[in-house]
Amino acid sequence: MFAFALYDSEKDAYLIGRDHIGIIPLYMGHDEHGNFYVASEMKALVPVCRTIKEFPAGSYLWSKDGEIRQYYQRGLV
Repeated sequence: MFAFALYDSEKDAYLIGRDHIGIIPLYMGHDEHGNFYVASEMKALVPVCRTIKEFPAGSYLWSKDGEIRQYYQRGLV
């Protein structure tokens, strides 16, 4: 189980990820200026963000390309 946000100061970039089951909560949002925020509790984003979404389980985001990429997909049983 994991959810994380790592900042690389040399590249001025961040990596955000969430485990494949999504047990640990992770939310993302944007404010009125388009600034991006991420938090493990939705209540931390409510005062500053206009839009809030759940960060998808089994996914990661590298800020340099700005795309959320899925690294895991559960199969049908």
